[in-house]
Amino acid sequence: MRRPAVLLAWAFGAGLGTGLLRLGPPTLVELGLGVLAVSGWRRAPGWVVGVALLGRVLGGFILAAEAETCAARLPVGRLAIRVRVADPVGEAGGPTKLAPTRAGCRGWVAARWPPGHPVRAGHLAHVIARWQPREPRWGRPRGTLRVLDVRSIRSDTRPNEVLKNRLVASIDRLYGERAPIVDALVLNQKADLAPEVRQRYARSGMIHLLAISGFHVGLVSAWLFALARLLRLSRRSAFAVASLGALAYAAFLGWPAPATRAALLGTLIALARIRQRVVDPGSLLGATAVLVLIIDPWAILSPGAWLSLGAVWGIGSFAWRTRRIRWRGRVRRAISASMGATLGTAPLTAALFGVVAPAGVGLNLVALPLAGVAVP
Repeated sequence: MRRPAVLLAWAFGAGLGTGLLRLGPPTLVELGLGVLAVSGWRRAPGWVVGVALLGRVLGGFILAAEAETCAARLPVGRLAIRVRVADPVGEAGGPTKLAPTRAGCRGWVAARWPPGHPVRAGHLAHVIARWQPREPRWGRPRGTLRVLDVRSIRSDTRPNEVLKNRLVASIDRLYGERAPIVDALVLNQKADLAPEVRQRYARSGMIHLLAISGFHVGLVSAWLFALARLLRLSRRSAFAVASLGALAYAAFLGWPAPATRAALLGTLIALARIRQRVVDPGSLLGATAVLVLIIDPWAILSPGAWLSLGAVWGIGSFAWRTRRIRWRGRVRRAISASMGATLGTAPLTAALFGVVAPAGVGLNLVALPLAGVAVP
């Protein structure tokens, strides 16, 4: 195999996706893949089929485990329940995520909180709510827990929830009506973002700014690396600090696929720099994709994950085509990166949003530096 990490990543993702979507008769498909893997285990195709079989089996187990989640087990209709709040909600109420406790199920569910009862992340509340299931997506149960009345609230916040509450309060105080955009740029919270704002970002080719991905994680890593060097740490130690900080940021956000991809890719690059290894970019991206799918298998069906990978692939694939252009180095790299990201994500943005914005190639050259100053 010329690029084993790339082939194995594709095989694992294909097997995982078919397992989650229940494509094909389960027993027959898995039996056929098993026979092919065993018969060719001494050659590369056998290993590829074996990895696809592993992904297929894992997808089946994960899909079966969804039956134990609260989205699948909550009874339809009105119920009295105790919940833990994930995202703070103000006096006006609004969207959040809740984790039912002592309900015989696990996991967070989307929720609507009523006005007049401000609540913070980490609060425990006894509520009267109505569970409204929706049509499953990709076979995954989903719905909305609409809170009708709040009986009691008590605080049980953890350190990460205390930090989230303080950040949300500061953003609301500083930015007012523009707070939803800042929440999206910093905390990956887009529930309060108006649909017309999303459409404007999509039409301008800058929808990626609203997803916490490589740009945002790269800013965190750059700040930490610069701070470590100012403190006179060695380059090896500075790379370690930046990588750990990026991973901590992704964990704080709840491991969204784009941010996880960026943090893991940065960590692998830092390890290669520390060990002075030259790694093929495609193989590095393939290995990162597999790690993302291990952390969050449902990312294989996430548009954000595909947009993130598509942008990085486009940047890496297009950069070499601009080497002969007679621009200054930094200008050439900026334009090639912007064009590569646009080309790499164009099929996905066309399918998901119904628009491809070539204007984003030029707008990103202005928007990214401005966002790099504004986000801190």
